Amino acid sequence: MKARITKVLLFNGLILLICHFLFSPHFGAWNVLSVVGAHPAAYLLCCGTVALIAITGNYLLLRRKKGHAAPLQKEKPAPKDFAKALRSYYYKSELSKQMNSAISQIERVGAKENGLLIILEQYFDKNEITYLKFRENIEEVCALFYQNTHTLANAVAVFDEKEYRALRADRLELAPVQRSQKGQYYEEQFRRMNALLFQNEEIITTLDNLLLALSDLSASARSQSEKKQILEEMRQLTACASQYK
Repeated sequence: MKARITKVLLFNGLILLICHFLFSPHFGAWNVLSVVGAHPAAYLLCCGTVALIAITGNYLLLRRKKGHAAPLQKEKPAPKDFAKALRSYYYKSELSKQMNSAISQIERVGAKENGLLIILEQYFDKNEITYLKFRENIEEVCALFYQNTHTLANAVAVFDEKEYRALRADRLELAPVQRSQKGQYYEEQFRRMNALLFQNEEIITTLDNLLLALSDLSASARSQSEKKQILEEMRQLTACASQYK
C-alpha cells in the first residue's frame, strides 16, 4: 500500500512539473500559451490531453489489481502464507470485511501464541510434564485456528463475485427455482465464512484467558494451593480444543 501511495505522489508531482513547464510564462519556448495562444481549440486540446493523462495514470495506480492468487501449499502453511493468500483476493470487495477480519485474527493469534510460550518458558522447565502438556494444548488450539483460516481462504478463493453481483442485480437469466437455489448457495457461503470467523474469535478469547491465568500463576504472593487451583483452571481452558472440533 505504501509503495502504491509513493507511486501516486511521484506521478502527480511529475504532472505538476510538466504543467509548470508548459503553462508558465517563465519558460519561453516551452510555454504553450506562446505557441497556441492564438488557437483556443489547440490550447483546450493540450489542456485536455494533460488532464486525461493525469486521470488515467491515477486510475491505473489506484485501482485494485487482480494479479495472481497466492495458493496455499499442501504442507503446513505458515501464518504469513494465510495472510498473503487472503490479500491476493482483495479485489473481491464483497468479501473485504471477512478478509480484513481474518487477517486481523491471524496477527492477533500469532502474538498471543508467542506470548504464552514465552511466559511458559519463564515459569516452567521445558522438560517438565506441565510445560509439555500446556504447550501441546496451546499448539492444538492454534492448529484448529489455522485449519479454520485455511478453510476460509479456500471459500474466498472459490467465491464468484461477478456471478454474485449479477444475481443481486437480477441480471442472470435463471428460472425462479434456480434463482432461489443460487441465492441459498451464496447465503450458505457467507454463513460458513462468518461461522469460521466467529469460532476463531472464540479461540483468541481462550488464549486471552490462558494469558490471564498464567499471569495469576506467576504472581509471587500466590500460595501453593492457589497455584494448583489456577493450574486446574488452565487445564479446563486448554481442553476447549477438543470441544471446538
